[in-house]
Amino acid sequence: MPRRSAMTFVLPALALLVSLLMVPLSLAQEAPQNPSATALQDQGLRPPSLVVTDAGQLIPMLVDSLEVNVVIRGLLSETTMTMVFRNPHNRVLEGELVFPLPHGATVNGYGLDVGGQLVEGVVVEKHQARIVFEKEVRKEAVIDPGLVEHARGNSFRTRVYPIPARGTRTVMVRYVSELIGSSAAPVYLLPLRFDQPVGRFDLKAEVVRGTHRPTVSSDLSNFEFSKWEDRWVAKTSMTDAALTRDLRIALPQTPDLVVSVEHDGPEDIVFAIHHQPAASKRVARRIVQPKRVHLWWDASMSHGQEEIKTELEFLRKLLAHWHNLTLDITAFRDQPGELRSFHIQEGKTSAVELFLKELSYDGGTDLADIKLDRSLGRQTYDLHLLVSDGIGTIGKVPATPEIPVFTLTASGVADHMLLKHLADTSGGAHLNLGVMTNEMALELVGLEPFSLLGVDYNPEEVTELYPETRRPVTGRVHSSGKLIAEEATVVLRYGYGSTEVSRREVRLRRSDASDTGLVPRFWAQQKMTAMMMAPDFDRDQLLALGHRYGIVTSETSLLVLETLEQYLEYGIEPPQSRPELKRRWLASTKRQKTLENGQTTRQFRTVFDLWQARKHWWQTDFSRWHKHQSMWKLGELSPALRRLLSLGNGSGNTSSEQLRRTEEAEIQERAVSRQRLSRNLDPELNVQYSLAPSTGLRIISEDSTVARTESVNFEVSRVTDTNTIDTETITLTPWDPKIPYMANLKSAVKSGRAYQVYLDQRAGFGNSPAYFLDCAVFFQNQNQPQLARRVLTSILELGLDQPDLLRVVGYRLIDVGDLDIAIQLFKDVLEMRPEEPQSYRDLADVLALRWEDATWRLTHQQQADFDISYAMSLLHQVVLGKWDRRLQEIQVTALMELNRLLAKVDRLLPEEQKRILQPGLDPSLIGVLDVGLRIVLSWDSDLTDIDLWVTEPTGNKVFYKEPLSIIGGLLSRDFTLGYGPEEYLLKEPIPGNYKIRARYYEASQRKLLGPVTAKAVIFTNWARPDEKRQELTFRLDQIGQFESVGDVRIN
Repeated sequence: MPRRSAMTFVLPALALLVSLLMVPLSLAQEAPQNPSATALQDQGLRPPSLVVTDAGQLIPMLVDSLEVNVVIRGLLSETTMTMVFRNPHNRVLEGELVFPLPHGATVNGYGLDVGGQLVEGVVVEKHQARIVFEKEVRKEAVIDPGLVEHARGNSFRTRVYPIPARGTRTVMVRYVSELIGSSAAPVYLLPLRFDQPVGRFDLKAEVVRGTHRPTVSSDLSNFEFSKWEDRWVAKTSMTDAALTRDLRIALPQTPDLVVSVEHDGPEDIVFAIHHQPAASKRVARRIVQPKRVHLWWDASMSHGQEEIKTELEFLRKLLAHWHNLTLDITAFRDQPGELRSFHIQEGKTSAVELFLKELSYDGGTDLADIKLDRSLGRQTYDLHLLVSDGIGTIGKVPATPEIPVFTLTASGVADHMLLKHLADTSGGAHLNLGVMTNEMALELVGLEPFSLLGVDYNPEEVTELYPETRRPVTGRVHSSGKLIAEEATVVLRYGYGSTEVSRREVRLRRSDASDTGLVPRFWAQQKMTAMMMAPDFDRDQLLALGHRYGIVTSETSLLVLETLEQYLEYGIEPPQSRPELKRRWLASTKRQKTLENGQTTRQFRTVFDLWQARKHWWQTDFSRWHKHQSMWKLGELSPALRRLLSLGNGSGNTSSEQLRRTEEAEIQERAVSRQRLSRNLDPELNVQYSLAPSTGLRIISEDSTVARTESVNFEVSRVTDTNTIDTETITLTPWDPKIPYMANLKSAVKSGRAYQVYLDQRAGFGNSPAYFLDCAVFFQNQNQPQLARRVLTSILELGLDQPDLLRVVGYRLIDVGDLDIAIQLFKDVLEMRPEEPQSYRDLADVLALRWEDATWRLTHQQQADFDISYAMSLLHQVVLGKWDRRLQEIQVTALMELNRLLAKVDRLLPEEQKRILQPGLDPSLIGVLDVGLRIVLSWDSDLTDIDLWVTEPTGNKVFYKEPLSIIGGLLSRDFTLGYGPEEYLLKEPIPGNYKIRARYYEASQRKLLGPVTAKAVIFTNWARPDEKRQELTFRLDQIGQFESVGDVRIN
């Protein structure tokens, strides 16, 4: 069976799921009261388009059947969709879908057909779920596991493979949401507008304990509700169904108070309260006309023109409403811009609109730079306006507000949870123009809102009530909690400011409890929402909630596995729906525990042996071999050096004649070798990681700054023991892609229009991360680091959230000198890829780089202490971690880097503080192996084979076949299935030129960026006081390609 096609697409059946989950469920809190608002709702119901990367061609899929089951209890609904879709093509395909959920909806079920049986997913910690999924993918099994995971904001992602050629796959998704629409007749909405007929369509809807017959608006035949026991039920079945109109189920004459009580397990009782305060008491009182307002305007690349048009229309009406005031505007993106002041007179806004329209919408979004204080500089404000989708791609959360904040967005994909939290907790309001008319939003701005002031209850009767904080009333108010007594009374208090004007008592009884399961999941979702708003929420508790209620959260995913062996290998308990498999799993886990003893000892022994071999190389005097300019005999080598040579296939440097071979033969040999290793990967992947470093370190600044040179060439003078001067010159080959859009940029330099040309070309190339990477290098070479940073961070606005992409952006940010954002990105990569040692090394490297700047250490002493301690903790985890077999021996590289940091800190700390830094490293692994020349090559993509080649002054080539030269040049292990690194080490370089090249053999992983991005870092006098560093980031796109990295000249 072929592995995967070179395309990514969204299946129409799954596109229906997207449209379902895109229904603006947050209208339960922001209910429109007029027809124009309902028209706005329909705009969000269009299904998204298919995403295709195969020459832009659409890959249509046929929907064989669609089965929908709906249960409505009170103002909550649970929708279960089972979809069977057919692949009409003659090749196996893969589908991946990212779909947004409005605030309030929760995915609580996912299933995938395995061997003809629908298997439900189990809740797994998100990192473990992804590790399992991707490891099973690498095994090239017949069926991949199924995975639903949280992406960003309130978005989720699902991946399905394989969709057999001319075959079918079945997907089940279940979610809980609130009803929408008016208070008198709330509506359940099911989008059913298909472009093509559905083979078979089955729909069943139940309204539990409804007081009146539900009304239906649709084109479905024979779909009417009738009474059955305690509920209203409607059913319909159709073949070759032409579904062109959405289904609406309205609950007429719904009372202003709806209370649902349900069992949660054998003993617990939970409840949900939905209350609509009387309209006569919801007339808001006008507050004082604001004199000065601060507008924070999102100028990042993700701020779309349609959204801007809608938001400017509202802003025009708002300023006309306020009439006369001073409006200060700060446009923010990757950095905040300069503040601009506008004096609004008689409501005239043309100058403001012109300024906002002419902004360059580019760069990432740093919400952490937003200050919502009463006073900024010399100015004092009455309120803040924040216009943004609330998705921070750099800094995630603004500072705590001191005065009312009104958040505004017209984006269909926004973090409404964050925006609403900022507004509600500050006394402002969240204005979602996707579901509100301008008139509705205007009522909330500049008015003292009618609010829920608080909820009163007896803690001996009710516990864990969410939410219970003050919030404006913009529709029905909901609260959910646990009932721990037979009966209880909850009091909702409403008013303006601190003045209470009304109350509503709610009686709760255990005897009213039912068993639909909707209320427990709704309560769990409310609790999760409250937890995630805390600055340092308890991730373990959030994970436990996700496990218990089967909910996808920011910390959990739903995973479908196939066999008992898979569940055993990863320690995942099978679902309740497979009782026989679960019984066998419980019996097998008891036996498996006895096999785990002794693994730690064996792991340490492996690292110890590798370290001893590396030390022996460092201690060896190679001058005799170099002096005779001849190859040595194996009999002259120690066992430790033989161990080093066994990393390659040779016993010495090959002759030039032996190196002559066709590229095709060599590449084929490497491919076979890589495939052999892939089939024999270590079945265990049990990485233990902890991200809590010691913080007891105190750093004292060195006398001089250890600088990273940004130029292409630099020279270093070092005084040796013999009082001679050695000068090393590093010359790197600048990366210059030969692409037409780069030529256009270069031609615009003299006219000063290069940035505008970049913006103009972005319309055609803006979906390609490579475009931004290339343009960032261009602006960096033009000595415009701020523009380079802005262009780089634009990549983060694409919403791709791919760790290899974030890794490349991090590398480039290091090039432009922006270590702070690079650190944040590498932290994100580590969170996404904790099973990969390169994630730890990357973060440790950039933390150490920032710490090595003496000026920065002096001005950030506390952070510097944390950074260096954290960096050493990360490297320590690489040294003693248990990694996949394809990544073995990276421990030695990390151990050398850790010892370098230990030695550097040892020079800076007083004697009595040195012991604080020890990361618990065994004494046998401590020792600095400093070298005169170190070259490190790593790359961004997993399952990729790139080789480092170094040609020494003697003419000898050091590469994967010949890892040790006659002058002692040592090449580390050849990594053919990972991210590298490959490193060249030479303790005492001889005079002459060292030529550095990289050779690209293979990349079996599909690449989002297309070409593989590699990074070469060259050190002279590594781990010595006069160490210098230079690095180059470049791309490789042709198999067999030799890329010249640069030269090192030793005089």
